[in-house]
Amino acid sequence: MDNAAVPNVRSRLRWLAPLGAVLSLALLAYIIIVDPAGPGNQFCEQANTQPCADMLAADTSVHYHQEATTLTSVCQNVRSDACALRTFSFGSARCDIHILAGAGEAVLEHERNHCRGWDHADDSPEAYAAPWHLNRDAWVVRGSHQQVPVR
Repeated sequence: MDNAAVPNVRSRLRWLAPLGAVLSLALLAYIIIVDPAGPGNQFCEQANTQPCADMLAADTSVHYHQEATTLTSVCQNVRSDACALRTFSFGSARCDIHILAGAGEAVLEHERNHCRGWDHADDSPEAYAAPWHLNRDAWVVRGSHQQVPVR
């Protein structure tokens, strides 16, 4: 780079410092004001079989699979009869339920509760039966932009 171009580059980059300060202050305000006003540590009783409050308002679709192998290719778990793939972006959420045909209404309700923003501690029958916790990251951020199977 020639020396004549250096001041020109500096003048163009001069706006970055104030922009960085504004973004930092906005993030700090969010952390102090908005985040604590969120849902806190909420739990849903009987989430394995009963509807929980819809905390995400996700656009939800149900996809039925006739063969366990096609379901496994989507859900990536050979022990599961269903999974929910959640995708979040700022201001919106999408959830695709993949379920084995004939799995039953309780299994579908379980996956719908994942789409509503609720999760269980692990994949054990005890965790399914225990109160589920609100997925705070999904509720607050809605910005993962990844499809993560939950069971």
